[in-house]
Amino acid sequence: MSFVKLPDSAGFDDQRDLLVLSLRQKTSLYLPKFSDQPVTVRSADSTVASILSGVDLTEAQKKAALPLQLRTEQNPFDPKISDSRFGWTGAPAVLKWFGMKKIVVQGESLGETQLIVELPDKTSWQSPTKVVVVPNLANRQADPSGATPGFRLELQGMSLREAAVRVAQDQVNCAFAINSSGDGRYGLPAGMKNQRGEEVTDWCGAFVYWCYQRAAAIKATPNPLGPINDVVLSPQKAIGWAIANPMSASVLRYSGPALFQWGAPRAVAAQNQVIDAIPGRNLLTGDICLLRNPGNWQHVCMVYDPGDGDSFLTLDGNQGSPSMKTVKRDWNARLPNGSYAYVFVHLNLP
Repeated sequence: MSFVKLPDSAGFDDQRDLLVLSLRQKTSLYLPKFSDQPVTVRSADSTVASILSGVDLTEAQKKAALPLQLRTEQNPFDPKISDSRFGWTGAPAVLKWFGMKKIVVQGESLGETQLIVELPDKTSWQSPTKVVVVPNLANRQADPSGATPGFRLELQGMSLREAAVRVAQDQVNCAFAINSSGDGRYGLPAGMKNQRGEEVTDWCGAFVYWCYQRAAAIKATPNPLGPINDVVLSPQKAIGWAIANPMSASVLRYSGPALFQWGAPRAVAAQNQVIDAIPGRNLLTGDICLLRNPGNWQHVCMVYDPGDGDSFLTLDGNQGSPSMKTVKRDWNARLPNGSYAYVFVHLNLP
């Protein structure tokens, strides 16, 4: 097991064992200890990232570090393990708690290094954790100014839809995830009004567009969603855009009116048949997921993993706290009238 991600672990991607660290800023990582052997965490290059402290936490400190909702649940931060060693009396195994070490890391200069965990004999206790120090204050490799050299190279080796998802993952793990602001709400125009004249503050669709815009800019290719983010600022607009642009996209699990009119009046105004969504065929990573409740449309997000027909994963913005996260969803969820709760826009990308 690598480091554990907790609310103060800004910039840490536990799936990739990657820490994106802002220059001259610090963040915390938590290392589970499976034995009584002491371990040491060091930076391979302390001129890029330094270790400010590394302390073993008491039970009270471990509890205080946990989010409130996890304090009474089984979780990776404080699990029980069985000590299976038997004495000569044949005494039964007892449950023990993992130890936990808190490591505070600070970015010292732009660049990359590794965090190395070692046992007393200097052997590695686990694979090194990659550290990238970035100039922005949000612990992210992609921002409106561009991307780090390593991240740019990584994205250029991907398809556009893969690159957009990778940008979304970078944002989901950044410091913005702990608040509801996003990056200036990811380009949501200020002063937008809904049909009731109320200011629009929901930036979930703007987040999806921003990720494609960043990926397209880095790969020097046009954004498949076009030049304005308005096309995905609501499910209704996304459906209308896809129906009006059949060469660019198709709507899955939906039939009915376009809901929002794009282009000239001669544009197709409705989709008359339901096209089924098939994971891995016409529903892929990077496609757009639209949520609806009885009586209203609710949310726009990005397909992360189309799943296997039971559940699927999305990358979502405008989620409160954390404001960006990965969400597992029920593939077969339906409304009371039998309609699917999730409609998709499949992007016709090469």
